[in-house]
Amino acid sequence: MNKLLLAFCLFIGFGTFCSCSSDDEETNNPDMIWDLAPINLKITPVDQQGNYILLDFDDVKVTAEWRGNVYEKDSNASDFPAPPTRAYLAKMYGLLSYDTCLVFGELDRELDYTNEKIVINWGDEYKSDTIVFNHKLTWVKGNKSYKVPESIFDIKLNGKPVDYKMRVVKTKK
Repeated sequence: MNKLLLAFCLFIGFGTFCSCSSDDEETNNPDMIWDLAPINLKITPVDQQGNYILLDFDDVKVTAEWRGNVYEKDSNASDFPAPPTRAYLAKMYGLLSYDTCLVFGELDRELDYTNEKIVINWGDEYKSDTIVFNHKLTWVKGNKSYKVPESIFDIKLNGKPVDYKMRVVKTKK
């Protein structure tokens, strides 16, 4: 009886082992839900010496223009309630000031953006800055048998490549 039980357990164990998928398969994990963090562009204005000067713009009307909309600094561009869902949805706040920088966003990371142009206007005394960015979301093979998201960014500030955390040297006109 013990030999029969041992043979049965070995047969079941071998069958279970053989039915497992390998890491070489490129199937998506149907149980995995991806919440992708939204895109926020950070703009830090500094003077010629590298000192933070965002406070110099407290009384200045700073705006960001994107897709025909004008977002004034610290005016919440999205006062409507979020839809009832468990997924994280990007919510456009416009242009907000945090500590030493301005943050423009939130942009939906699941969308592709091609040659998107944002113009930051720093009031009458300073030249405006132009940000042009591209973003593409792709799914690549991860270390497991399912694919993982990968964001590809290309961001330029006044024609020069930068990352999403930009330092802008501001001089008066």
